[in-house]
Amino acid sequence: MILTDKQIEYRDNSTKRWNIKVGATGTGKTWLDYNYVIPKRVTQLKGKEGLNLLVGVTNATIERNVLEPMREIYGEGLVSSIQKGSNTVNLFGETFHVIGAEKSNAINRIRGITAKYVYGDEFVDWNKDFFTMLTTRLRTEHSIADLTGNPKSPNHWAKEFIDNQLKGDDEGNIRIFYQTSTIYDNPTLPKEFVKAQEQELYGTADYQRLLLGQWVMSEGQIYSMFKRDRHVVD
Repeated sequence: MILTDKQIEYRDNSTKRWNIKVGATGTGKTWLDYNYVIPKRVTQLKGKEGLNLLVGVTNATIERNVLEPMREIYGEGLVSSIQKGSNTVNLFGETFHVIGAEKSNAINRIRGITAKYVYGDEFVDWNKDFFTMLTTRLRTEHSIADLTGNPKSPNHWAKEFIDNQLKGDDEGNIRIFYQTSTIYDNPTLPKEFVKAQEQELYGTADYQRLLLGQWVMSEGQIYSMFKRDRHVVD
């Protein structure tokens, strides 16, 4: 695989309890995961205590964003369909419990369990109470989570969680690897696509979120088109 600098950075440094990528769309965050990260974790954790969880906003988004492209690469023998009733999927010989975390009742799926691996798609859009419960489920020394998402408000609970983890504990231990990215971090994107996105989203919060990967407010912005270098003269 030919990887971007950001993908190489994540590949080499995602060894913490929490490994989180939040940034612009189209930067290859999920691509790296279903090509490399998930198979790697399955191999590392095979036979160890705990359950595997595959979590997204809904089962449909998990299927579309993760399982379908993974199945095209590895085939149905290694990446099965989601089993109705049990809501499980077989990945490389390991059972993953598939959970849609959009609503608070998803908590019932993880009560009392011990998770050794959590892969999380679009985690910024999950229910906050579900995520809080999830933090109590990674309770072995080898438990690990890989999460991806796009930024929202700087006051969002996900941003608060990330900031708190980056502070470390009282002994200075930091249990998170956090990576941000902009659309310009993926040189494989067609230049015309990037230019079109710049033109279509310029002056909006989505420009800052989806192209620059920034946590910004979407409501109450004043003079969002203002540019000091263009609109200020002595």
